[in-house]
Order: sequence, then structure tokens, then C-alpha cells
Amino acid sequence: MKQAWKLVEADAYERARKQALTHRPGKPTRTDWIMWQKEMEKTAAGYDVSDTYEWTVDADGNNYGCLFLTVDPDDDHYELRTGINTYEEPVEPPHYHADIDVDTPTFLRKQLEEENEQRKHDFFTMKGAARGMAENLRDVMNEQYFSQLEHSVVGYKNVTVLQIMKHLDTEWVPMNTKERRAIKKDYFKPWDVAGGVALSKFTKALDERRIELHIHNITIEDEDAKEHYMVQMYESNAFNETDMKEWEDKTEEEKDDWVVMKRFFRKKMALNEAYNNNNEGNSAALYGSSANVTEQEEKLADMGDQIREYIQQLTGAKENVPPPTNHTSTASINKATEEMNKRMSKIEELLTTLTPNVCQQQESWRRRR
Repeated sequence: MKQAWKLVEADAYERARKQALTHRPGKPTRTDWIMWQKEMEKTAAGYDVSDTYEWTVDADGNNYGCLFLTVDPDDDHYELRTGINTYEEPVEPPHYHADIDVDTPTFLRKQLEEENEQRKHDFFTMKGAARGMAENLRDVMNEQYFSQLEHSVVGYKNVTVLQIMKHLDTEWVPMNTKERRAIKKDYFKPWDVAGGVALSKFTKALDERRIELHIHNITIEDEDAKEHYMVQMYESNAFNETDMKEWEDKTEEEKDDWVVMKRFFRKKMALNEAYNNNNEGNSAALYGSSANVTEQEEKLADMGDQIREYIQQLTGAKENVPPPTNHTSTASINKATEEMNKRMSKIEELLTTLTPNVCQQQESWRRRR
């Protein structure tokens, strides 16, 4: 092998080694196995070898890179994850392109040589990635969990990621009831709207996670997935009463259609976001900012203080007005009555102002919850 291709392989190897897996002490668990699988998939997908291996790109243009190093392409799981069923096992390209002979025109010879060089580049990139990821996987566990794969002469030199993962799957981390229950519970976790998780991301995760779990022989039933989705739509408070009534008014067939369901709420979410963005600054129409809430609370508190002050004045608590006696004049009584009527009018005025503000504030708080 030329020095140049050694450098290509070494570079790919070093890239993989820089993306170490999460270390877990002690005996691996099925949860660890799944975690390592996901971490290696991200690393593998980062290598673009599509110039040579066109089957690494799906019909939508998604480039899965060297994912075939971590998800067995000879198993239907690879097709489930990628939609690709045209995998061909990579082989080292020949030193010269097979179509070049003494009669090959110069321009075509150059083209074929460049094509063969690209094939070599992609092949040795794949080799380096495979070696680096296999070492990463061995680094995160004690040797006793993969020592059976060691060759008496070359050691672990030719042991692949897939071989180690299959060995762990059958010998050390078979799925048990407790872990199966925990993994399914994680699937049904709430939509974190407050944390800024977009509806599109939440929905996509539900679809992709179902496929991943199916690979681990965990089945999420269609009805359970749709029920979880609808519960989150209601509990998120991201949609108003009109939106939800519009959904409930659909036919049972439409409400049972996963595609229709996702499209409906995705469209509503987009409309609500567009409205909120265009109406930014109009706090009465939005969910409300913390500054606006504080301002409203302060206004309500001021009104409450004023009412308490007038009630104290009315009862004489603040001015210590002495109770009337038999010697109190008619003029004094009339004056006191007139003053009391003024205070009552003021209280009624404040209550009239306060009531709609309280109702409006309560409705605002209810919507934000």
C-alpha cells in the first residue's frame, strides 16, 4: 500500500479515536449497549464515502456514511433505518483501474485513474474508521466481556464493531423485563415545550425512536404512540381551545390517521408561531412576558392597597373617629353620612376598575399554564 493511503487510513482512524464512547464500569447493561450503538452511529455517519459507495445515500439524499460498520447491512435492520437495500461489501480497489489497457485514450485513462484513486481514498477511509471505532468500543469495558473474540496470533486486529456488539448482545446484555420497561418509559416522555423543544423535533423523535426500538425487539404499538402524541398536544398548552375543538370535530378516520394528525398540529403550530412573531410586543395577545406579568401584579396590588385604605377609613380604624353619642348634632350625623357615601362610591369605583383587570389577569395566567 502506498504511503499516501496509509496516511488516509491513519487520518480516519484518528478522527474516530477522538470521538470516544461513554465509559461504563462493571458489567455492561442493555442500556449501555444501546447508548454505545447510538454514539457509534453518529461517528460512522460522519464519514462521506458516497463517491465510491453510492448506496450509502438514500432516495432523499441522506448520506449515512459508514453506518454499515455499526448497523449490519446484511440484516433487515439496516434497511429499516435507512431505506437502503443495495449494499455491496467494500473491497480494496486494484492498483490500476481494470478498464485501462494499452489502447485506452489518454483523456479516458486520466479519468479512470482519478476514479480509481477516489475508490482507494474511500476504501482506506472506511478501514481507518472501522479500526478506530472498534478500539473505542473495547476501551469502554473490561476485556473479559470481549476476550472470546481474540485471535491467538493477531489479537483483536480484525475484530469489527459488529462482531463485538453481536457478542455482547448474545452473551452479556440480553434484554430483560426491567430494562425493557425502562426503555419503553423513556419513549413516552413528555414534550418539553418549556425547554424549547420544537414540535417537529418531538414528532420526528417519536418516529425514529420506534424504528430503533424495533431493532431491539421492543415494539411500540401504533395506538399507544398516537395516544401519547395527543396527550402531549393537550397538556402542552401550545394550542388554544379553538384549535383543539377543530381537531375533535374531525372524523374518527382522520383522527386515527398518524399522517393527518402530525400534519394538522404542525400546521397549527406554524400559524401560531407566525401570529406571535408578527404580534410581538402586543402583550395582551401573546402568552405574556415576565415584565408584563410583574407590571399587572403591581397594578392589582396598588388597587388592593387603596381599597384596604378606604375600608379602614370607613370603619374609623385609621382616623379613630369616636362613635356618635346622644348629643351628636343632626348636622354632624348628616355630614358623617355624606362622607360615608363618598367613601362607598369610591370603593365601588375601585371595585368596578379592579374586577375586569382581575378576570383578564386570571385568563392570562390560565393560558400561560
